[in-house]
Amino acid sequence: MGVAFVSLKENFDTSTPTGKAMFSMMCVISELERNLTVERVNEGLASARRRGV
Repeated sequence: MGVAFVSLKENFDTSTPTGKAMFSMMCVISELERNLTVERVNEGLASARRRGV
């Protein structure tokens, strides 16, 4: 669509190859964090069920 994100404060520009790579890495890290959070929540729920809570 030809849209680019530019952040002046963080000096971040997705219209450049470096900016696109950084954005992709940030997305991967965000997805990892989300998956780890879901895993911890599910483990906590399973632990509570085992204790009868």
